[in-house]
Amino acid sequence: MDNKDKNIRMQWLIGLCLMFVYSLGHFLYQLEHPSTDHSIPHYRLFFTAFSLFCTAGFSFIFYRCAYKKPGTKLLFLSLILTGLGFLSPIGYLTEVLPLPPYITHLNLYLIFETNLEVIWFVLCWRMRQLNKKLMRQNMPTPI
Repeated sequence: MDNKDKNIRMQWLIGLCLMFVYSLGHFLYQLEHPSTDHSIPHYRLFFTAFSLFCTAGFSFIFYRCAYKKPGTKLLFLSLILTGLGFLSPIGYLTEVLPLPPYITHLNLYLIFETNLEVIWFVLCWRMRQLNKKLMRQNMPTPI
């Protein structure tokens, strides 16, 4: 594995960590700024805790299946889901999707969210290509 491959792996790992931190911030922000539907606070707390637990579990599984072992299936699933995620800004702009009440500046949110999805899509694409190459070479991955 050359330096370019190691660089791709490191960029993907940093991207995974940033996506996890973004998810944490997103859930905590939702907890601090509840919706206007007068939901019961302990349900909101349960939903946030459950979401954080699922995000942490998914991040760990992603790390194990795509970084530690050079798998491609989970990366392919991520590419599909991220591609579907590109539809949400269109839904917000056309008012097909209701705007979450905690979003106050729609344009800034959409620019940030779309850029984050593009970066994650590119990182997953590059990592998938690298993992396919490693699988073809049947090389053990470095730890």
